[in-house]
Amino acid sequence: MNRFTGTVEELRQTLKCTIIVIHHCGKDDAKEERGSSALRGNLDSSIKVIKTGNIRDGDCVVKVENQKVKDGPDGNELIFDPKIISLGFVRMT
Repeated sequence: MNRFTGTVEELRQTLKCTIIVIHHCGKDDAKEERGSSALRGNLDSSIKVIKTGNIRDGDCVVKVENQKVKDGPDGNELIFDPKIISLGFVRMT
């Protein structure tokens, strides 16, 4: 994992850009992500996205939670109530 995080950091510095790594969590939602702790140790920020319910049933809620912020407070969260919006059908000729 140190090789991976080192390569990501090298790319970030060379390209002068932000790199977002997406990683899955384990089966137990209360625990941290699976795998090496080196990944969490090298993060500047960790954001967890949790969806409950089904958007088609109208009971969907999406929570976006700050789990780790380098040099900042953890624990901030945003709650979203997504809706399906029909934009109609446009025929291309």
